[in-house]
Amino acid sequence: MRYRHRIVRLEEYRRTRLPPSHFLAIVCTPWDLDPVDEDNWLQTLVCACGQVGCPELRIGALVPEKAPSAQAWSERVRECYAQRRGGDA
Repeated sequence: MRYRHRIVRLEEYRRTRLPPSHFLAIVCTPWDLDPVDEDNWLQTLVCACGQVGCPELRIGALVPEKAPSAQAWSERVRECYAQRRGGDA
């Protein structure tokens, strides 16, 4: 519950500081989204003004969805560390 509460607090804080016309405070990215495809996925978002792919869109925070299971999270972390080390894991 703390995770969701922090997101809500951050969203409220950002909403009071920036005009709502071209601003999305929190965007949850899908769990299975490849980092390479993230820019393409962001172009499909609907701005607060109602336009898809708005060039003036500003995002407060990109937050990944929670992992479907602890095993899925462990596997992703293992893959990430393997890439950082140059593939030897």
